[in-house]
Amino acid sequence: VYVNGGNFTTLAIPACSVPHTITTTNIQTKSAYLTWKYTNTVYVKFGTLRYKPVSSSTWIVIDSVCPTCSGSPYFSFKLNQACLNCLTPGTAYEFQLRANCVDNAANCCVQSAWSASTYFTTLLCQPIGSVANPTLTTTTAILTWGSQSGDGYKIYYKRASATAWSSVTTTSFSYT
Repeated sequence: VYVNGGNFTTLAIPACSVPHTITTTNIQTKSAYLTWKYTNTVYVKFGTLRYKPVSSSTWIVIDSVCPTCSGSPYFSFKLNQACLNCLTPGTAYEFQLRANCVDNAANCCVQSAWSASTYFTTLLCQPIGSVANPTLTTTTAILTWGSQSGDGYKIYYKRASATAWSSVTTTSFSYT
């Protein structure tokens, strides 16, 4: 800014607001959907989430700038919503959020305080119950069962004379 012979005052940037009104919905065996609000979104550049199993003392911290977070649970981020994937079924989690706001001098990253903790528990995988009468041939068995919420199915099998079990994984409601 060029000023010829006068004084000027820049406006202060509002405080970086702590995320609030945090909710957890669509909780599944390995994922949960998070939403929240900010008091003032104009200056929010991105957010940071930290979460952990309640039984752990170590936080997993994920910035929204993480493109795929390979090797760790994926955190897809929009200004006020996120989806956590690759969680452990039947596990209680704690999470907190903070805003990372624009500072005009540095163009980035004045951080809010962490939000209050929010808790959720992922669903526990349920057994599928009974398998319909299998269709048998001399070399194959076709197994069919009803749908069950979850990310997939693991089938354990063995020959009657074997002692060790083998397994296969499928996402369908039948397997040959």
